Formats: sequence, structure tokens, C-alpha cells
Amino acid sequence: MAGNDNLTTSMPQFSYRARRRSGELVQGMVDVADRAAALTQIERLGLLPVAVDAARGAEILTGIKGEHARDHFAGVQVRDD
Repeated sequence: MAGNDNLTTSMPQFSYRARRRSGELVQGMVDVADRAAALTQIERLGLLPVAVDAARGAEILTGIKGEHARDHFAGVQVRDD
């Protein structure tokens, strides 16, 4: 047997709260590799991230370190449940 077709690999999920350009608060979920990718995806949707939370059971990989991380996450609340 070469492999098991019943096994699937899923990406971590991140829930977010963000604001539209109009100021409206929106919520959603993204399936991405890490927090940095979550922020990028949210911004690509034309939203300003307010909070990004790892979903329960998600494997968390930051991917950004040092000074760049502080600049990238400035103003974003990040919590692990």
C-alpha cells in the first residue's frame, strides 16, 4: 500500500476581527500556515486587522522574528486560546 487516501492535511485556522475602510467591524476565519499569512490574507481582502486568534488545536508558527515582527504586528492583538 503506497499511501492512505483517507489521511488529509489541514492548515491551522485563525479567526479574526477586522475593519473595512468604512470602519465597519467584520469577523471571519482563514486557513493559512501561520499568523503572518493570516495577516497577509486579511489585508488582501482589503481589511485592517484588529485581532487575530489561533483557533483551538491549531499548530502555531510565527514565521516572523525580531524587529520586523514588532512592526508587522503593531496594533494587532494576538491571543492563543
